Amino acid sequence: MHTPFTRALALTAILGACASGHSTSSPLGTSPTVAVWVTTGDQSRLLAREPDLHFTSAAVDSSIPVIQVDYKLEFQSVVGWGAAMTDAAAYLIQTKLSAAQREGLLQELFGHEPGIGLSFVRIPMGASDFSRSHYSYDDRPAGEVDSTLAHFSIDVDRAEKIPALKRALDENYGPHLGGCGNCRGVVTIHSATGEITRNPEYYALAHASRFVRPGAVRIGSSVPSGLETVAFRNPDRGSTALIVLNTTASSSQFAVRVGAMSFRTSLPSGAVATFTGSDR
Repeated sequence: MHTPFTRALALTAILGACASGHSTSSPLGTSPTVAVWVTTGDQSRLLAREPDLHFTSAAVDSSIPVIQVDYKLEFQSVVGWGAAMTDAAAYLIQTKLSAAQREGLLQELFGHEPGIGLSFVRIPMGASDFSRSHYSYDDRPAGEVDSTLAHFSIDVDRAEKIPALKRALDENYGPHLGGCGNCRGVVTIHSATGEITRNPEYYALAHASRFVRPGAVRIGSSVPSGLETVAFRNPDRGSTALIVLNTTASSSQFAVRVGAMSFRTSLPSGAVATFTGSDR
């Protein structure tokens, strides 16, 4: 089942799952309580806080999939989470939002919980397909060249792009000069009203960025059939986040095991959950 949300989440999960692993002697340990946030494929629940789960020492039902979290297996560390800040984003943030709306949006995107904790942005150099005009940093009249870059200037970015810190598109995902026809921003800003809509990409990023801090290390997590998983241990080594996506066409029950302890839960088709807990 591939909804816009599950496609966006799959792209987000790739950011933390691309390197070879090695062993570490870090001890295993779990808090008995696990916090849970869920987003469903039909978007009826969006980063919704669910009732806590609890680790037990009871045997795991052999008829359900088991996700084994392995603290002894470490992979790459996380630099951070972010998205692009285009000319369209800068234009809408700077001109279509009030100062209070702008500050609120940036705090929500870049602040810690209840913000979603984005930590960097990608900035296109010159025009992209989400710009109001085609330009470079050294445009000259037809027939004139500037091989020494004597006229190189980023002044075009100073009014809107540089002051803005985050990508956001209006209800038509623009201004738009062509290229990608179905690209969305993390949020949509209505160009007439300034209303902000959180797109599936917002929640896909938030399931990782709110709970996985820069410097976190990906740790081992098995991948049973029909489930995509990725787990991280935060840099203070005091908390862990496990992200699980149900890619099947039906609800899936499964267990999560850490050492001799485990908990059991379920996810609807196309849903994603972030499970967090203390390692101590």
